[in-house]
Amino acid sequence: MPLQRPISSLLASDATGKPFQVKINVVPMTKALARQWHETVQPLVNRNYSHEGSSSKKTRADVGWRWPAHLKLVAIHNFLTQMPGNSSEKGKAMCVVVSKGEQKFPIGMLSLVPKLNCNVEGVQRQRAFTWYLSDAPSEAYEQLLGQPAVRGVAKALIDCTIQAALDEGDDGELLLHADPKGGRSSSSSIRGVAR
Repeated sequence: MPLQRPISSLLASDATGKPFQVKINVVPMTKALARQWHETVQPLVNRNYSHEGSSSKKTRADVGWRWPAHLKLVAIHNFLTQMPGNSSEKGKAMCVVVSKGEQKFPIGMLSLVPKLNCNVEGVQRQRAFTWYLSDAPSEAYEQLLGQPAVRGVAKALIDCTIQAALDEGDDGELLLHADPKGGRSSSSSIRGVAR
């Protein structure tokens, strides 16, 4: 089910630094979108970035990720939610896309569970869980789209997790899976539970 109130635009800046609105859409992730990311955007991430401490390149956690595999993990999670005794909700996978002519081009990828049954600091309950999240690097805008980079895509994806939880009647309490390979800023500046 799509989000009830998806974000419809984000900011970018022109060559003079003047901000302007870019129309975006939040859509369900399809195999075609996951494959498109894997074949066009992921090679730019893998070539230009590294995990923390492995080279002098800029750091990203999503180096080497395979979004088609992440989409399959959502399907496996959803199969397991049908088992007796599992109280977690089905997972979702979605993309933030921009238009490139008549085609949609993914600039953000997200897998989430709106209501994951979990225990945080002794409190057992359902919480929204941001599972995997990637936003397109600046190289994708330069080399593939020929447009200025859209700002705030990662924050918009986190907002999508919160919205999905609210759409399910939850309060939006959020857990974020932060991969330590992404460096200190990705694993320690966003910690634990956000409300």
